[in-house]
Amino acid sequence: MLADRTAIELNGGKGNDMEQAEMGLRKFFAQIIADHQEGLVLKASDGVYNDFRIPWVKLKKDYIPGYGDSLDLVVLCAGWDKARARELRGQF
Repeated sequence: MLADRTAIELNGGKGNDMEQAEMGLRKFFAQIIADHQEGLVLKASDGVYNDFRIPWVKLKKDYIPGYGDSLDLVVLCAGWDKARARELRGQF
């Protein structure tokens, strides 16, 4: 299975060009998260995923404080027994 590839132009990384590239990356990352995808791999256009000579970076929401997965709990079973309630009421 191949992933989609999207180019983000940096144009030398000077001034407003870098700010525009950052905003483009933020919008793209937000769309990836909204689509319930895992994250992004950022790399040079001639880099490949497992080539460690050309660095790449994984970007996931779990790596950003406050945006990762959380633990949600649900009551799976509940019951009511009057005798047991009377017994426990005195303990609290």
